[in-house]
Amino acid sequence: WNSQALHLGNGYFGASFFGGVEEEVFALSEASMWTGSPAMGDWEKAGVNPRARGSIPEIRKAVFSGDARRADSLIASDVFGSSGSYGHFTSIGDLRIRFAGHAGNPVDYIRELDLGDAMGRVSYRVDEVRFKREYFCSYPDRLLVMRFSADRPGQISMDISAAVIQDSSAITVSGNRLTVQGWIDGNNRPFMVTADVITAGGSIAPGEELLRIREADEVEVRLTIATDYRLQYPAYRGEQPGTIIARILEESSGMKYGDLKERHVRDYRSLFDRVSLSINGDTVAESLPTNERFLRFRAGGPDPGYLVLAFNLGRYMIISSSRPGTLPANLQGVWNTFRVAPWAGNYQSNINLQEIYWSCGPTALSECQEPYIDWIEDLSLPGREVARRVYGTSGWVSHTTGNIWGHAAPIGDHPWGMYPMGAAWHCQHVWDQFQFTGDTLYLEQRAYPLLKGASEFWLENLVPFGGYLATAPSVSAEHGALLTGEGLDPAYHDYPSDRYRYSLPGVYQDIQMIHELFTMAARSAGILEDTVFEKTLLLARGRLLPLKTGRLGQLQEWWQDID
Repeated sequence: WNSQALHLGNGYFGASFFGGVEEEVFALSEASMWTGSPAMGDWEKAGVNPRARGSIPEIRKAVFSGDARRADSLIASDVFGSSGSYGHFTSIGDLRIRFAGHAGNPVDYIRELDLGDAMGRVSYRVDEVRFKREYFCSYPDRLLVMRFSADRPGQISMDISAAVIQDSSAITVSGNRLTVQGWIDGNNRPFMVTADVITAGGSIAPGEELLRIREADEVEVRLTIATDYRLQYPAYRGEQPGTIIARILEESSGMKYGDLKERHVRDYRSLFDRVSLSINGDTVAESLPTNERFLRFRAGGPDPGYLVLAFNLGRYMIISSSRPGTLPANLQGVWNTFRVAPWAGNYQSNINLQEIYWSCGPTALSECQEPYIDWIEDLSLPGREVARRVYGTSGWVSHTTGNIWGHAAPIGDHPWGMYPMGAAWHCQHVWDQFQFTGDTLYLEQRAYPLLKGASEFWLENLVPFGGYLATAPSVSAEHGALLTGEGLDPAYHDYPSDRYRYSLPGVYQDIQMIHELFTMAARSAGILEDTVFEKTLLLARGRLLPLKTGRLGQLQEWWQDID
């Protein structure tokens, strides 16, 4: 799947096609196909440990007195909460198209993903007949559209069926429509998939959980997917999927294939064509298939065009997985073939989510960052509750892991879970959006409240240390542990717990992040003439623990020189 399939998407859902000759498979996923559930006021269910607020002062005392072992123990017992309702990104399953009479040896086979117009194509010849397939996933019409044709009439015969991962689901066939209707495992939230088939010539008839097309000149399939999810705290519930799908199909019912394709290409190119990259050099490899170019490039063969291809693939993937009105891209983008996505398909907030969006501003794709901003805005609401219930302060905070249900509390293991810098790092993208768009209304109404709230949290949670202000509890995210008497070792999993420590004073990753947060918030306050808060931020920024150079000439990761 991750090395052979080619991926189409429109932000709402993704489809990965394999290009098989006898059988084409589309692995289907939808961005809100998550297990788990919203807290709905049950904060222990949302990962809040009820002992946290009372234990934070004791943990800070242990950290700054050098008793990291006690701090670690208290964090494990009193701060980390339950992840029972957290959930994971899950898949729907496959749409499968079995072709009659294609068992022979194909020749002139080509499979491609055109990054210039976001089109997937497959072509080949069997028994002197040239077969062509064309696929695209339209954002404006919220459809996956497929067209199957041949250079001779009456050659298209296929069976269309579905294989669904979710246990509580049913497949029905009526007329020219195949429908999958079900409930997501573990939370019973509804989902629905419909595939409408349009034929030119030939016949179409329902079979047992499949549609049978015989001797058509051309076949078009229009597929869409929906759930009842809506990004709106606290319930995260919107319209029923059947209502959404009926509206999508009604709005596109009067359009022909060419109309849908033209709308898709125009929409996609309006973003993709804003930026171009060219690198001079050897062009010999550009005629090779991509897999061969990759091997050649990895072996050191000259191919500057391969770098251009990688650059364009990155832009293609963000355009295809993150559009206004959709959820942001997660660790999987919007593509997933697993019942449980790797790393749960998290919105991992200690670099992964942020790096997905790093390119948006510099490549003129600020619209593609809008779903991330929407998600941050929503997260700030439960984030205020977590700030109050875990730390006993105002403002808003989030930690390492995020989902579609507003999770903001600390859960998991020390190396990554005790990381209260999620909100501060998210705010860099909130500020970047203003920097690249210059939209002062956005700054006033959306960005500044987020920047101010995240800053208020740290103004109340910075702790005096050696005449400066520092953070605790926190860790240098996923940086390994301090082994007592032996320095650092990144392979923390291999050592007994009585030998490693995480809760060290003066984590400079935090200090740098807070310095940046206060700078962004102060600049915003200055633009919006909130002079009192601007001065408060600048004074606090000046008291942050200063960076240090260590014995190796390195910029230290901790206040102690233990790198």
